[in-house]
Amino acid sequence: MAVHDIRRAARIDIKHNLRESFVWAGTVVDQDGAAVDLSGKSLVYSVRSTENGTALFTFTSNAGDIGVSGSSNNVITISGTLTGLSGRAYHHDLENLTDNRMVFDGRLLTGYGAYND
Repeated sequence: MAVHDIRRAARIDIKHNLRESFVWAGTVVDQDGAAVDLSGKSLVYSVRSTENGTALFTFTSNAGDIGVSGSSNNVITISGTLTGLSGRAYHHDLENLTDNRMVFDGRLLTGYGAYND
């Protein structure tokens, strides 16, 4: 599970096998390593062809695509189906709309093989 600092947007590159459902989980902490409580926050995860492009996929906490869990409400799980993508690099980001903060952005690297991290 990834751990990143929400006070400065993290750059996170994720590898995804297109033969599988998309699931990613991470723990959000501040610069001191303290849990960042995300309960009740409106979170949006987007996948785009380019950094400033139109979203090809959008998953939201309001729709139940993004879950917040853990004793400190700082574990996020993003899950959904990414149909129609090809094997290449896409831009992706997770935003906290409630506090107007970018949680992370980076590349979503897609392909049809197994990834070993």
